[in-house]
Amino acid sequence: MIAGSVDEALAHCNNLMERPDVIIADYRLREGETGLDAILAVRKKLYSTLPAVVLSGDTAPDLIRTMEQHGLALLNKPLMPKELRETLSRLLSAG
Repeated sequence: MIAGSVDEALAHCNNLMERPDVIIADYRLREGETGLDAILAVRKKLYSTLPAVVLSGDTAPDLIRTMEQHGLALLNKPLMPKELRETLSRLLSAG
């Protein structure tokens, strides 16, 4: 599923045949929303703590701390496909 906003992500949840394995979210979404907002909303809707990774060009210490507090992986853009594969593999094997 691909969504550009929290509402789109939640709408997709209504049509799922099975629970997703992982969420990959860009930090900056439309209209001031964030990938963190989307991840938390989807987790709540699905009653699940799905593993998730956030992609961002922002390297601010506050953002890093926030992602750590929520137990989310944070990958900085630009990223290499290998980084994403390794992170997804780690998240999925831990789940």
